[in-house]
Amino acid sequence: MIDLLSNHFCYLSAMQSIVEYLSLSNIIISLAMNTEVKRNSEILEALFTYRKVDELEEYLADHPDLNINRLVDSQGNNVLHQLAYEGHLELIKVLVRKAVLKLRKSCSNPSSK
Repeated sequence: MIDLLSNHFCYLSAMQSIVEYLSLSNIIISLAMNTEVKRNSEILEALFTYRKVDELEEYLADHPDLNINRLVDSQGNNVLHQLAYEGHLELIKVLVRKAVLKLRKSCSNPSSK
């Protein structure tokens, strides 16, 4: 009986360690993703503030997987909302052009999604 309880305790202890490890891993991944989103958001904000159209095109070309829909402010507005509100038409054109190209690519090659 003592061996059975001892084995059960070891099993529970191991399971708890695994759960703690997975929780910690998820937290680290989440922080890394949030850090990346924040970094991208800060860079894009600087490009938008100074209306750097050419630099924005270059940044987007260097970061093809960047999802601008994930970059939202505290009110839930994404980048396009913010740019439209501020009247940055040239920057909006760059973002829309990127979205269209990405959509065309995914439509012509459905496995690349």
